[in-house]
Order: sequence, then structure tokens, then C-alpha cells
Amino acid sequence: MDCDKPLKKNKWNLLFLTGLCLAATLAGCYLLMPSDASEEYAYTVNSLFRFGFIPLLLLTAILFYLSRRGTPAACFMARNCGWFLFCFAGILLISYPVFSPWAGGAHWSLGITFSICWAMGTLCMAFGLFWLSSRFENLLAALFCLFASIFLAYFVGETAFLLTSQPRDGRWRDHAHSKYVLEGKAIEFFPVLNTKIGPMPLRPDTPEGAAVHRELRYDLELFDARYTLNAKNHRITPPANDKPLAGLMIFGCSFTFGYGLNDDQTWPWLLAKELGPAWKVENYGSNGFGAQQMLAMLEENMVEKPTTPIREALFMTINGHIPRNSGLFPMDSVSYDLLENGDLVRGKMTSESPLRAFVDWQHVLNGSQLAREISDRIVAWLTRQLRPEQTRTFVAILEKSARILRSRYGTSLTILLWPDIEDIAPLLENRGLKVLLVRNMLKDFDSAGVTAYHIVPCYEGHPNLKATTEIAGALALYYRDIEKNALSSPGFPNSANGK
Repeated sequence: MDCDKPLKKNKWNLLFLTGLCLAATLAGCYLLMPSDASEEYAYTVNSLFRFGFIPLLLLTAILFYLSRRGTPAACFMARNCGWFLFCFAGILLISYPVFSPWAGGAHWSLGITFSICWAMGTLCMAFGLFWLSSRFENLLAALFCLFASIFLAYFVGETAFLLTSQPRDGRWRDHAHSKYVLEGKAIEFFPVLNTKIGPMPLRPDTPEGAAVHRELRYDLELFDARYTLNAKNHRITPPANDKPLAGLMIFGCSFTFGYGLNDDQTWPWLLAKELGPAWKVENYGSNGFGAQQMLAMLEENMVEKPTTPIREALFMTINGHIPRNSGLFPMDSVSYDLLENGDLVRGKMTSESPLRAFVDWQHVLNGSQLAREISDRIVAWLTRQLRPEQTRTFVAILEKSARILRSRYGTSLTILLWPDIEDIAPLLENRGLKVLLVRNMLKDFDSAGVTAYHIVPCYEGHPNLKATTEIAGALALYYRDIEKNALSSPGFPNSANGK
């Protein structure tokens, strides 16, 4: 029996080969599943493979067999089921990454698998919708063609970024195989404590009180660090005397907390070691924090008031801190709004900001390279457009923090500027805030550049041990001068520093 054009042999060969490719893709997702995958992830993969692979393979084989026979049943199925087969396969492939656990930080092969699923799924949807549009001759045909074109464009973009970006990335976390976990000296993850200012790490209920952070690039280990928290849920520093002479409160983000560094490699630890046991140094920094967390901690009395005669406060800031108050950052935190009259008021959590949608987009389209690229570029563009407004709010947050530290804690705030945010130094100094430039503390900065002080140059930009050592050494000289001047001032400790 002869069938019409959709049943031509070459088209059915294409259909058969496409079905086999889709089945092979599902099989690859199953076979490439990491050995240490979570129970939820393993259940998702097994379910998709069990209910998707065999039916897809059988349906493709049956359609191929019937089409080669040229039977009436084949003609009917080609006219009515061909588009459905493509759309069904497309939905199945797209559902795999959407309903799977978050790919960020997982094995690099999972990211590639998810990206392949997005590419193949959108291609199938394009084929199916184009096929369906051929059955109509009205507005529906135009609509199906429009949506098919969108899916086809997504396939092209996803494939392009898959071939140029995903394999280059290859970054993932493997806490389970950290030497500290294997030796029983730490657990894999910190518990999380949800507070008024946002989530904070909680000291594990173990004798070590430590968790690990092990990252790799493909099979190359970038670092294997052990993070230990004290009873106050802060990164530990060397202990001080029973009656210390000076107290130093240090605020900041992962640069202060010590991302990728062991406890004795962070610059607050090294600074405390340089200053000696007469200085009590408390590290209030945490991964993902910004200026808004510092202010909220001060307002909520989450900062211990020092009783030492000499009191100092320090905040290290980077360019990435400026948009963190606006919602253009994945970590949830308290936010502040700057009113027209210059007053600063507590706002909603950053997760409630409309801008957060541009960050969460890539989480919804889990593992899609195109979604990640578009999301990152939109966020970067919004950050540039909103920088003047966000900078004013950022400076207002620092000013209010300085006022609280001065009135409630009897100390001034010194702001440490990383090289990428030095442009706001004049603005801060005009507001009466003390500023120190990190570039002046890094001995090889002028000759080698800032990348010489990265954990992995041009790839992992957090400070390495060389950077933390030189920063701690320069700050030790700075605070020794403050200590010397305080000790020589009349009436010490009843001086301004000791109120």
C-alpha cells in the first residue's frame, strides 16, 4: 500500500535513527550516574530509565517495522502518532534534568548529561511541533511553527554552549572522599541555622566541630579544606589570654571566612597568630555574606561586645558585595532599602526580590548551559545598570554599621578594599570611613597581578595562602601601631578606645 509523503522511506529511517538516539541518551543518563549519587537522584534516574527507555525503544521499533511494511496501520500511525512520539520523547528528556536534584557542585559528567538532555529534548519538541503544524492550515499551524522555532533555537544555543562551555568548566565537589572525612576528623556538610538575617552555618554536634570542602576540576583536586567552627558558630582563630589587651572583630564573606583554606591558613587566623595572645580575634565572616549581614548582626546583638581596653573592627569587602543586598545573588539574606531622605530601613529577604527570578532561572532549568549563560549575562547587565543605586545603599550600610560600632562597641570600623572595588575608596573616605587597600599589602601585586594570589589563577579567585599570609603580615604592623599608640596615650585604659 502506498502512503503519502510523510511516509517516505527516508523520513522513516530518520525517525528510527532519532528514536534510537533518544533511547541511547536515556541509557547514557543511567550508565553515567555517579556512584555516590544521592538516594533521590538515583530514584529519579532509575524511574526515568525504567518507564522511558524500554517503551521508547519498542515504540520506535514497531513504527519502523510497520512503516517498512507499508500497511494501513503504518499509514495511520504515521499520520497520528509520529508527532506524538517526538513530543513525548522531548518532554521525557526535558523532565529528566528539571525533576532531578540540582546539578551545581555534582560530578561534571552529570552537567554534560543534563545539557545533552536539554539539547535532544528541545530538538525533539521542534520536530514534533513542526510535524504537528503540517496537519493544519490555519492559525494553529502558525502557532505550532512559532513554538517549534523557539525550541529549535534553544537546541542550537544549548548545543553551542555545551560544546564550548560545559566541558571547559568541569568543576564539582566531592566531600565524601575528603581525607578529613575518611580519617573521621570532619563531617561532609555543616548544619544550617535559619536566622533573621538569613542562613548561617552551625557547628556540628561532634567533638571536632568541623566540616570539609573538597573541590575538583575533572579529576584534578583544587583543594581539600577543613573548616572548624567555635561554640559561637564562627571560624576558629587562635585562643587569646584570659585577660586580653585588645579585641578585634572581623567581618566579611568567603574571603574572610577562608574559602578553600584550612583553619590555620585564613588571614584572621594568621593575623591573630602575628599579634599574639594579647589580642582576641573573632572571625564573623561567612561564605556568601555581605555588608548587610554585618549590619544585621550588629542590630540583632549577634556580635559579642568586647571588654578589652583596645577595640577594633574590620570589614573586608569585594566588588561582589554591592549587588548582594538587591537579590542578584543566589544566597538568601536580609536586605536594606535606602529612602529618598537618606534613611536606611530593613527590607525584605533578598529571596523575595523580583530580581531574584533572574538568578533562579538557571535553577529551574537545571543543568541547561543556555539558561546559565543567559541568566549570568542578564544578572551582569542588571548589576551594571543598578550599580550607582546599589553603591549608595552599600555605602549607607557601611556608614550605619560604623555608627553602631562607635556608639555601642566603642570602636571605629576599618574597611579593607579588595583591588576590584577600589573605585569606591574616595566615596568612603569622604563619608569619614577609614579605608585600607589590599593591593598595598600584596608584595607582588604590581608585577604579578592579582591572579598570583588566587587559589587557581584565572579560575578560582579566592585568596590563596600567599595572599592571606601577606595580608595578615601587613595588618599586624598596622594594629601594632594602634596598640602602641593606645598604650602610650594618657589615662590608658580610660582613653577613647577604652570607653
